[in-house]
Amino acid sequence: MYGLLRDVPGDHFPTPVVRRLSWVPGAISGVMASFTGLLASVVLVLGRPVIPVPAAIGLAAAAFVAVRVLKWSILLVFVIGLAVWGAYLLLGGAA
Repeated sequence: MYGLLRDVPGDHFPTPVVRRLSWVPGAISGVMASFTGLLASVVLVLGRPVIPVPAAIGLAAAAFVAVRVLKWSILLVFVIGLAVWGAYLLLGGAA
């Protein structure tokens, strides 16, 4: 059903009771919808200054593929991204 509402051994959260409440799935759907809209808004606002820099778009696409397709650790992708961006700036790339 929902990741937060499944039974986890040793967990003392009353999931059987919460599952029977009719309003819980609707509440979770509403929270997820608002979170998705807020996340999209933040991505657009923060990404607008980066659009003219092709290297930033390429780095973002590579990070997306590394995390979603190759299933690399986010920390590893972050460190590699910092290293690549630093090398790009040292070689005379535009900030």
